[in-house]
Amino acid sequence: MEQNIISVEDVGDVLVVVVNGAYLDVSNRDTFRSSFEASIGNNKRVLLDLSKVLFVDSSGLGSILAILKHIRAQGGEMMACGMAKPVKVLFDLVRLDRVLVSLTDRDSALASLNKLS
Repeated sequence: MEQNIISVEDVGDVLVVVVNGAYLDVSNRDTFRSSFEASIGNNKRVLLDLSKVLFVDSSGLGSILAILKHIRAQGGEMMACGMAKPVKVLFDLVRLDRVLVSLTDRDSALASLNKLS
């Protein structure tokens, strides 16, 4: 398993979580989810940067959805950015794009999250 599955940085009022691996699948989903949830803290605006990810399987999608539900239950919001075409196709196929807003680039996503009150 990859030790540093995510990198975290604060950009203004937004917590940016970058997935560092090319894969988000059954082999690293537990590490991803626990690392992500531990890093959220009290942050209400979270940006999931998937620009390094080339493949996501159903367990990876499930982890992302669970984290999204957790953040929303705390009154927060999460968006995604930087999806490679195969990842975007999968998100669209399973209709995750209906519950998780995904923008092409990081700057647009940060601007959208900063507009939220």
